[in-house]
Amino acid sequence: MVAKEEINKTADFTLVLPLPRRTILTAKALAALTNTVVFVLFSWAISLFAAQKYLPDAGFYRFLALEIAGMFFIGLTFWALGVFLACVQRNPRRAGSIGVVVALALYVLSSVQNLDKKLDFLKWTTPFKYFDAADLHRNGALNATYLAITLIVIVALMTVSYRAYNRRDLTI
Repeated sequence: MVAKEEINKTADFTLVLPLPRRTILTAKALAALTNTVVFVLFSWAISLFAAQKYLPDAGFYRFLALEIAGMFFIGLTFWALGVFLACVQRNPRRAGSIGVVVALALYVLSSVQNLDKKLDFLKWTTPFKYFDAADLHRNGALNATYLAITLIVIVALMTVSYRAYNRRDLTI
């Protein structure tokens, strides 16, 4: 939403409102967060509906809840990355492209890591491995270390986003 306003040349109107920039960024970030939450809840509902015909047991529902929680944290990570890129990138048109490239690269890293045990160190570089379905099924819980790393990354990205947005000049 930050980048979109600049692309549509409507950011100047928003930034002259008698509101602190942190309030404006918070409103935009919460709107994007709402989209993320709705997407995750919709995915959960569709998964529950689709699974009904197979008469799943209670273990399936626990696993699905873990998967959805993992999906939510991955979504939060990319939500924070999107806000960050929109706030720090000077060219608003490039923010979305960079976000897609980063997401794709992290996904490829998670796939490459599966190819050889020597590449096991790559699991620390991608949130897709933090909430891997096989690990969730095997452990029956979210990994506390990965969850902490995810939350630290989200807080760091949002902190930098707020600082950058407060100093942001409009691109004309």
